[in-house]
Amino acid sequence: MQIDISQANTPAMYAHHRFHEEFNRSLKTNAVALAWLESTIKKGTSIDTIKSDVYQLDGIWGGMPDWTDFKATLTTSRYDLGAGGLMRVFSALDVFIERIEGSLNAWESQQRRINEFRKKSGFKLLKVPKILSAEAIKEIETRNNELAVQMSDEGTDPKSTAESESTKIALRVIRFYTRQNWQLKTVEYLLPIFNYFQLMRHCAAHSNARATPALSAASQRSRWEKQIEVWKEKTGEITPPTPTEYVLGDPLKITHKDAVLASSLVRRFALDMNSQARNVLGEHGMLFLAMKDLMNGPADRYLPSKDHYSRLHEILRAEYRFSALDTSTTRHLLEEIMLWDEWKKILAH
Repeated sequence: MQIDISQANTPAMYAHHRFHEEFNRSLKTNAVALAWLESTIKKGTSIDTIKSDVYQLDGIWGGMPDWTDFKATLTTSRYDLGAGGLMRVFSALDVFIERIEGSLNAWESQQRRINEFRKKSGFKLLKVPKILSAEAIKEIETRNNELAVQMSDEGTDPKSTAESESTKIALRVIRFYTRQNWQLKTVEYLLPIFNYFQLMRHCAAHSNARATPALSAASQRSRWEKQIEVWKEKTGEITPPTPTEYVLGDPLKITHKDAVLASSLVRRFALDMNSQARNVLGEHGMLFLAMKDLMNGPADRYLPSKDHYSRLHEILRAEYRFSALDTSTTRHLLEEIMLWDEWKKILAH
């Protein structure tokens, strides 16, 4: 009997999923607050009344802002909200890549340790991932490098240390795929859209929210029209990202919608990496990562537990999306990955 991991999350994916959901709630709450403020002012509520209410709630530090032109101020506030959100989205992607790569390395090390023990004991070795042929690896590397060059706003060599800072996030993603010998074909169609958002993020962070030549080029509708249709076809979403066309020096107009769509886009990359990692890890590796994440976290997450399995199975189903769980299989797998004794010891305390 095997457990079903066909839809399972790595701990990295579960953490990213939580970020995506919490980020959406937070961003939309801020957008609602700005819209409510605008509505309140339009209805004739005085600035003094708003000030009194805000101070009673300890809702602002320092003095109230100058609202001589409150419409312009609210517009700028909305763009600042979107820009800050966009930077969080790509920061979350950085964290995800670090965690998923660390997870793969951790399981590789544990698997080696397990198989050394099993070999000495005369037991059957755990299966290791199928090794691709040199030709297949070369093909993947060649295609991924082609994509990396396309993402570089000046067409520079992706291995060059002089690459553009503005495209380094996409290059990092592509290089991660290349290190793992993974193809990008499932998410390749998203790269032009990814590039647009990462360039906006770079401008927000490094050019005072003004358009650079690279963003100006990437934002032109001629580069987007085909990708928008592909997005609709492949995702089934009726609200695809749509570009704002910029010329050099234009102030950015990043809305909360842009940040939400960017988070949805980045999540698609995370889901693809999670899927490919799942194929490498198998049920042993996926359970190992879930257990280490669980055991290294706060004890109140899995305690109290009336036995070794009930609370564990609840967490594996709800958070990591394992299914077809049963006690005998769980114990057997925990013994095979050399975590059964450690799990028993934790619950005993």
